[in-house]
Amino acid sequence: MPNRLLHVLVLLTAVLVLAGCSQNLGPKTYTDEVKTNYRENCVKGATQKLTEPGATSYCECTLNAFITNVSFDKFKDFESYLRDHVGDDINTTTDLTAKYPEIVKLLNDCVVKGPIPAGAVTTIPAPSTTVPR
Repeated sequence: MPNRLLHVLVLLTAVLVLAGCSQNLGPKTYTDEVKTNYRENCVKGATQKLTEPGATSYCECTLNAFITNVSFDKFKDFESYLRDHVGDDINTTTDLTAKYPEIVKLLNDCVVKGPIPAGAVTTIPAPSTTVPR
C-alpha cells in the first residue's frame, strides 16, 4: 500500500496545479486545455519518483481513467477535497479512500506492478471501472 500511496500523492500534486482550471468560471468538461494541463503537471510532479517515461505512462493512464469513468463534476470535487487537505498527514488515506473509493481504485490500477527496465516506455490501459456520477 505505501507504494500506491506514493502514486496517489504524486497525482495530488498534479491535481492541485490543475485547480485553476476547475474554478466556477472554468471549464465544465474535460476540455483540451484541462487535459493538457493535467498531463503536463502530472508528469512534472511524478517524474522525480517514477522517471519521465514512467510518469508519462502513469499520468496518461490516470487521465484516461478520469475521462472514461469519472464525471467532470466528481473530478472537480475530488480535486477540491485534495486541495483542502493538502496539509493533512500524508500517511493517512482513510478519509480519501472512504470518500472516493472508486477513484482511489482507478489510481491504484494505473500503478505499474513489478520492475520496469531502465528506459522502457510502458503503456497502461485506463481502468474501466464506472464511478457513480
